[in-house]
Amino acid sequence: MKIKKVFLLFPPCPIPKIFPKRVQMPLGIAYLASSIRAAGIDVKVLDSLIEGWNQVEEIDERNIRFGLSNRQIVDRISEYGPDLVGISCMFSIQAKIVSEIASEIKNKFPDIKIVLGGAHPSAMPEDSIADTNIDYVLIGEAEAAFVELIRALNRNKTVAEMDGICYRNEEGLLHVNPKKKYIGDLDALPLPAWELLPVEKYFKLNRPHGTVTRKNRIIPIITSRGCPAKCVFCSIHPIWGRVYRARSPISVVGEIETLVNRYAIQEIQIEDDNMTFDRKRAEEICDLIVDKGIKVSFTAPNGLAVWALDKNLLLKLRKAGFYRLTLAVESGSQNTLTHIIHKPLKIDKVLEIIKDANEIGFDIDVFFVVGFPGETPSEMQKTFDLGKKLDVSSVKYFIATPYPGTELLEIAGKENLLPADFDPKDLGINAVKGNITTEYFTPEMLEKKVSAETFKTQIALFKRHPVRYVTGIFRNYLLKDSGATIAFLRQSLKNCLSKHKI
Repeated sequence: MKIKKVFLLFPPCPIPKIFPKRVQMPLGIAYLASSIRAAGIDVKVLDSLIEGWNQVEEIDERNIRFGLSNRQIVDRISEYGPDLVGISCMFSIQAKIVSEIASEIKNKFPDIKIVLGGAHPSAMPEDSIADTNIDYVLIGEAEAAFVELIRALNRNKTVAEMDGICYRNEEGLLHVNPKKKYIGDLDALPLPAWELLPVEKYFKLNRPHGTVTRKNRIIPIITSRGCPAKCVFCSIHPIWGRVYRARSPISVVGEIETLVNRYAIQEIQIEDDNMTFDRKRAEEICDLIVDKGIKVSFTAPNGLAVWALDKNLLLKLRKAGFYRLTLAVESGSQNTLTHIIHKPLKIDKVLEIIKDANEIGFDIDVFFVVGFPGETPSEMQKTFDLGKKLDVSSVKYFIATPYPGTELLEIAGKENLLPADFDPKDLGINAVKGNITTEYFTPEMLEKKVSAETFKTQIALFKRHPVRYVTGIFRNYLLKDSGATIAFLRQSLKNCLSKHKI
């Protein structure tokens, strides 16, 4: 069978009830679609989250699923009549839904090839292809690999020599070819095929990554891939690798101009893991935006490389249109940062950058992660104390989560710190559920502690800047999802008043 038509799917997603729904334009699938189309293959894209935004199903007392139903997805596939279906499984919590959808596709269309990609299958390829409804797993970035796979199938050739693929041979035995080759020239990739998605629906909803925005016509871009840092909890390396690769400033700003001209974009979310890793390149991007007179707002919700920031770069970012900084500080304990998390960051540097950023006029979000093996209660408390002390717009605490592909999962498994029924497919997106038990805390103790400290930190933020705090909560959360916001604050208050000790 020749592969003439490809259907790309972003599946439904479970989330905690106390967290607001969000739907980020699927950048990975849009890149993939453009590469497939450039190879002369017809392609259709379905984001089941945006198309089924109002469809909510209760999974259990803590979680809901939103997006199109499995049956609706199969009906869309039937209407298009593809030869191959590619499914993105970015989050481990989606894996069970993906398996259900693959089963229904194969039951109705047994000849359709199903290819799985994304962060979860890239970290767990053998486990993913153990589902016999999955024909192939592509590991890591897949623009080149997907086209190579289609060509191999069309020529009836083996995939045994392909890089970054998991497959079954003719005897049904599983084979994994690790990902070794990454795209060196990112400028050569065709721009994401946003025209295959209902962009106006995303603009109207305005519920992107992080939910905090100033404008409605907002879109994501990525300017670099790969991160050489070795943070113990990071799960991105199976996708992008550890070698930092960057687009040229001309390529980045050229895309921004195209988006403004084509879609009247008002705000851009830069989804890099380390947009500022190369300080000189970041400065050149900012200078080029200013020189061309581009009037767009910018954020980087995944966070900026704090250790690469200085006052000069902050000034250039602000002048270029960045209004909000997301700083992944991770811990208030230098010992935890250096010896447990392995993040190349000094707390003194964080304080310096926050001081400069406030003077320049940025809104500032700060992320922390607690609950690591080896982290003591006193070290954890340093994180909460720092969070309450910082003069920033928002502070979020997350629980160290042993996602597939992380060193944290290896450590927790080796030291027998996980529950007997631990399943990576139950790990949520928001990292608010404890999984690790150490000599200092249980998952339940950690959840209550984080929830209580979150409430105390919200009070501290309110007292420091009451008008800014109330305005931000109303604009960014209550207006977008009042029910989830109130449920979150109620749960935090309940835990704050309950007796718990770590």
